[in-house]
Amino acid sequence: MSRIKDYLMDLEEGRIVPGEIQDKSVCADHFDSTYLQNYINENGTNGKCSYCGMHHVVLPMPDFVQLVRRKIESEFDDVDEAGLPTERSYFDDDEEKIPGLRRFYGYTAPSDAKCYEDTSEVLADIDLLPEPEALYNDLLEALPAHPWISSDPFIISCDKELSLQWKNFSEMVMHRQRFTFWTREEFSGSRSEYDNCLMDILHELGSLIHEADLCKMLEPEELLFRARPIEKDTPLEFKEIISPPDAVASQNRMSPAGISMFYGAYDEETARLESSYNHDGKGRFLIGQFHVKKPLLILDLTDIPKPLFWEQGQDYREQLIFLHTFLKEISKPAAKDDKNHTEYVPTQVFTEYLRFVFKYYGKDLLDGIKYRSSINNNPCIVLFCNQRESKAMLELKKVEDTNK
Repeated sequence: MSRIKDYLMDLEEGRIVPGEIQDKSVCADHFDSTYLQNYINENGTNGKCSYCGMHHVVLPMPDFVQLVRRKIESEFDDVDEAGLPTERSYFDDDEEKIPGLRRFYGYTAPSDAKCYEDTSEVLADIDLLPEPEALYNDLLEALPAHPWISSDPFIISCDKELSLQWKNFSEMVMHRQRFTFWTREEFSGSRSEYDNCLMDILHELGSLIHEADLCKMLEPEELLFRARPIEKDTPLEFKEIISPPDAVASQNRMSPAGISMFYGAYDEETARLESSYNHDGKGRFLIGQFHVKKPLLILDLTDIPKPLFWEQGQDYREQLIFLHTFLKEISKPAAKDDKNHTEYVPTQVFTEYLRFVFKYYGKDLLDGIKYRSSINNNPCIVLFCNQRESKAMLELKKVEDTNK
């Protein structure tokens, strides 16, 4: 009886796997994750894969199951072991609803916590759905079968805290303290012991830019397009198609009225769409084609890494989740009218921070931002230069008066 009990305990704790899996091996070809592929190839031995019959570097299934289980249990808990308050601690009856809370298997959990009815839901969420079906079934059988919940569900995740910081910052500069916000204590660029050791949102964004390696060089051979809607004959000159004069520079999502910048794209169609009042790209335009005169350092928001469960740690994934959320926020279309759009202020402040405060590894200032069009998702660019400064930064290769 003691041996049976010990066996069941070992099985539950993951020290062994079901007997029919003990002698099986698996090769890297069954997985999409680069991390899992490399782990098998680096830790396995030559042999025959039990699932495709091919001779490859293979890893014993017990070792693979242990790897998967360790990773899952580093981020998710058995709901019975998560230390959650009982359902009746908060809910008086089955019909009661409490904002921010939910019922889950007799316990109370935050509404936004990751909750899984069974292990198959966890495997789907972490993108571990290997083929053939026999491999997936063996893996599922070898892992604990119980409901799961994200570890420490009542502690706010990094991406949610950063999003909250951005929201609070946006509200402040839009409606309370716009021009002197930087005098507030939290904008010292230091980490706060009261805020998950985060800095203010602008310096935190600067840190994430370095962490995700988002700064790239714009080389002179790259071709840029700029479109300007016109209604009458206009000289085909540099000053007519480059950044507007400061006095007539209109507001945009990344620059306030009176601060001129060069807004362009990497293809003519996108340049037309981005500059058109009705967003159809039709009508009469000046179309300019440019090369930059020297390599320019830009923030590239078109290639933010995707969060990957296996390749990245949880903190870094949450930071990337926030960056993708933030990108959607600053990529919203800008209205083409004369109204005062206070909702642009936060991204205008962020752009000014990048232009004058942020330094790439403490040394170089940025020259611009590459981002995706909110209209067709193609890459666009804003360069930090007005009409006078653009002469030192850009070379006009061609300008046309077109009507399409």
